[in-house]
Amino acid sequence: LSDAGLRYRVLPEKDRCPYLPIGGDSAAIMEKLSGHVRRTLRKRMDRAKDLGLRVRIIENPQDEPGLLGKITALEAQKRSAGKLVDPFIGRYREVFQSLFDTLGPRHWVYVALMELDDRRPVAWQLGFRCGTRLWDYSKAYDHTFSRFAPGTLLVAALLDYGFSHAYEEY
Repeated sequence: LSDAGLRYRVLPEKDRCPYLPIGGDSAAIMEKLSGHVRRTLRKRMDRAKDLGLRVRIIENPQDEPGLLGKITALEAQKRSAGKLVDPFIGRYREVFQSLFDTLGPRHWVYVALMELDDRRPVAWQLGFRCGTRLWDYSKAYDHTFSRFAPGTLLVAALLDYGFSHAYEEY
């Protein structure tokens, strides 16, 4: 970075990005939570399953027709503090399509996609696979499904995926 004239700084360990070690599947990790939290999560998972919500981990997003369109449509609904957030991926679609086309075949990018009955996108998470780590980059969801905590359900699916594919950190 310094050779290229770019500024950088090394963060102290305490300021680094938080991570979760993947020492088991989501059920094993949930066992470490309080009984109340476990019951709440299980109820949400059961209700989501009963409704027909399913999560797919898309390892090769470049091969999924219309995926970027699904992502940007949900991102357009993204809110923070009750206000719409300016879409980032939607604004730079060509950049993200290039990321999919370049990093997808190298197995460096993934998309976790939650769908209703395998057809209506409800939530997504875009991330990177870096060695033995899964990195979360961005996510969005349809707010009419907020009672299911879609972000939490995506994380549970990614922990299961990470464990089954020998990833060590999320």
